[in-house]
Amino acid sequence: MADLSDICAHTLGVGPHRPNWSIITAAPVTSQVIGVLGGLVFTGIILLLQQTPDHGDTMRYRYSMRAMNTLIYVFFALMLTSFFFSSIAGEQLCGRAFAEGTLAAALFAIGAGDTFLSICWLFAVHRIGGEQVGWVKAITAVVMFAAWINMALTIYDAVLAVDVAGRFVW
Repeated sequence: MADLSDICAHTLGVGPHRPNWSIITAAPVTSQVIGVLGGLVFTGIILLLQQTPDHGDTMRYRYSMRAMNTLIYVFFALMLTSFFFSSIAGEQLCGRAFAEGTLAAALFAIGAGDTFLSICWLFAVHRIGGEQVGWVKAITAVVMFAAWINMALTIYDAVLAVDVAGRFVW
């Protein structure tokens, strides 16, 4: 049986090929930040619920409901992501933590993309166009790129955690 006591040592090092990062040590703060983002999304849902629906303007009502549905999906995705990262915080095996982190990072990427989708629906509700839509599209592209890079780096670190010095560590 492999020695599992120093399994995360490959992620904590110095040098050009040593990332000096561990998902286990980063998970508590990541969970808290995602929880705060979930709270902001919940506030957005409450604010949408407080608006009086205008049934005469069917397009505005439809876009408002689409924004509401998307925000509800985002809230549950962020809630699950925060839970996954909090469970990673107590993990003892680096390989399993990275495997769980890959799922959490993917769910966070979906939540980030859907957040900006709901912002686009809200722009349609309030008939905002022009330069603001261009900025939202640019920010959406940057956030999606960052979320997918985060997921790709988590998967890369998970592969490194599974194969430390040529041996399978699980």
